[in-house]
Order: sequence, then structure tokens, then C-alpha cells
Amino acid sequence: MVNVTYTISLEYRNHPNIVLRAGNVHGVCLGDIYAIYPWGNEDYSTYNPLPTAKVRVTDVRAMDSDVIFESGENEIEDISGCRAVLVKRDIPCPRVYIKLLPQTPEHLGNMVMERSKSVDGLAFLNTDTSAPKGGTLLYIATNGETQYRLLDSTQSEIPMVPLYDALQSSLIAAAHLGRYNFYLGLKNAVAPRYPFEFGRYSRETRQISNESIEVPYGTQITLGFKNESVVPLFLSVLYFDSIWGISKIFPKNKDFEEVDWKMYCDFDIVVGFPNECSNPNVVETLKAFVTTRPFSVQSLVTDNIDEQLQMDRAPSQIANKSEAMLPDTLARFDTPLSHSSRTTDLGRDTRPARLVNQVSTEDSWQTKNIPLNIIGPSKISGNE
Repeated sequence: MVNVTYTISLEYRNHPNIVLRAGNVHGVCLGDIYAIYPWGNEDYSTYNPLPTAKVRVTDVRAMDSDVIFESGENEIEDISGCRAVLVKRDIPCPRVYIKLLPQTPEHLGNMVMERSKSVDGLAFLNTDTSAPKGGTLLYIATNGETQYRLLDSTQSEIPMVPLYDALQSSLIAAAHLGRYNFYLGLKNAVAPRYPFEFGRYSRETRQISNESIEVPYGTQITLGFKNESVVPLFLSVLYFDSIWGISKIFPKNKDFEEVDWKMYCDFDIVVGFPNECSNPNVVETLKAFVTTRPFSVQSLVTDNIDEQLQMDRAPSQIANKSEAMLPDTLARFDTPLSHSSRTTDLGRDTRPARLVNQVSTEDSWQTKNIPLNIIGPSKISGNE
């Protein structure tokens, strides 16, 4: 579930038609899925209590939206006082294709095929079937139902992905890797129409470098963004770390930063390094997501690969709240980097964050990736 920032009330209008009391101006998007919680619920970030039902947005107006119960969900007779929480935004779904190595026993292949059906975004392929374009191909290697390892499309080991003792864990990890790779490569198919600069920034020279960044871990760097277009742009910066997690590092306490034309903003981060990593360096990625309309990228955020396995367990397997996704656990966005932010005074009304409609027009969004090569402790100590 995404980090909860607000809840929305609902009502029946001409039962069984349900209306969500929020619309375009509040950021509701066509296809959004909301979980419905009973009146008086205070914790929207764990599986306990479970949401009463889920609804999908079918029509969006300025101030409210029509929703229907998801297939298989029980309808709620009295919806007064219930609260809706966004759990899924209708962003293109990545597809991950799983294959087995040719020497895998047939009974194991059948088990993988059946288990993969229960994991969202995952599809099983026979060894002689080619993976369709646009998806991520992964292999599963096993030593005989006791340990499983994910391999890339060349059948090579994937860095920072451990052996798994359970098939289900390896399948969940595969889906996670697919989402990570999909969002990392996400870009607009059309030529950019709204120019901007994004990269390492010098406050002394007021220049932005578009080159990749190489620094020792623990270094504070300044990143800058300049709007070179003639319309306001809305900026979010995502961080893709080497342990397969995606965090939003700017802006921190709202969904986007509005930058007027010919204006700029800058912020600081301190780069970290994965724990227990023996590699001399890792390459991570900073990704600017720029839109011409207000938009939240929160649904792209994921935990690192091990934390994701914890959250994807069935609710019955969560023993208590300390194991679930508690609000203080959401501070994961502060690792592997800590940061402070500083935005220039743009001379504009700094309105609260608003999520206005989906990014549906091809030229309304753009992205830019900046590779971040982090020199680790072993290489630094070796040079001393």
C-alpha cells in the first residue's frame, strides 16, 4: 500500500451508485483503486484491520467521482462514515516473464507455473517460448526444492539478490525486480517539448551538469533543476538504489514541486552505501519525473527487495503490527540517503500539494536519469 497522506469520504447516490467526494481538483484519476475502511479506523498503513472492500474509479468530475466495487468484493450496505484510501494508481503495469533452466525437473516446472499465477504482474513461459517485447525476462534456478536463485535474461546472477529458501519468495522478488526495471526505464516515447535541466548543481556558479556523478559514500551533493520551458513544470525526483528499492527524495513532504518557467530549485542529499556490500562501488540512479500537470509518483515507490517480501506476505502470516508496514517503517525513504532541501523563492503562491488528474497526454510528462556511481568503504580504505 502506498504511503497514506489523506482519506476521502463516500456516499450512496441513488443506491447502488457510489460517489467518492473528491475529483479532478483533488487528484483522483480514472482507474484508481481505493480501499474502504470503516468509520473510526485510525491506522491505514497495515493489514490489521483489513479494509472492508475495494472500489475502482469509473468517472472523474471536478469535485467528485463515481466508483464501483471491485470484482469479487462484497458490497457495503451503509457506507456513511467510511473512508477511502488510495492503494493503486492506473500507471502502465510492468510484465515479468519467468522461465526455468532447461535441466529443471518437470514436477518443479509445474509447481513454478502454478505458483506464478498468484503473483501480480508475473507470467510463466515454457523454455522454448520467447518473451514478448516490453517485459522483463528472468530465470529461476533451483537445487531441488530447497533454494531458489533468480537469474537475468542471460542466465547470470543478479547483484544484491540473495538465494531464497521458498519458491513464493523468489516469485515475489521477481515481480519486484520487474517493477523496478520498468520504472527505471520509463520514459516518454515522443520528443520532449518542455525543455529542462537536471543534474549536479553548483551554487557558486549556478550551473547544472548533465553528466553522471561519481562520489565516495557519505558525500553531500547538491542537485538542481531549471525549467527552460514557457510553462510551469511539476517535478518529483526518484532514487533507484542498488538493493532494488525506489524512494522519492524530492520534494519530501508533498507530491511535487511546482517550478515556474525560467526558474530553478535545488536540494541536497547525502549518498549512502548498501550494508554488507563487499563491492568496491555501486551504481544507483537519480530520476527526474517532470509533468505539465500536477501528478503524484507515490505509487511508483517501493521498498528494497527484502522489505517488499515482508509486506507482500499474506495478512494471516503477519503476527503483529511490529512486523507490518507501520508509519515509522515508512521512514525507509530516508535510507540509503539522508537529505535536506532548499528551494528558491519563485515569487509564486506555494499552494499545498494537489494531485490533478492522470498523466494521459503523451507530451505532458518527461523523465531524465542521472547515474550515480558511489565509491564504497572497501575501495576508500584500500586507497589510504
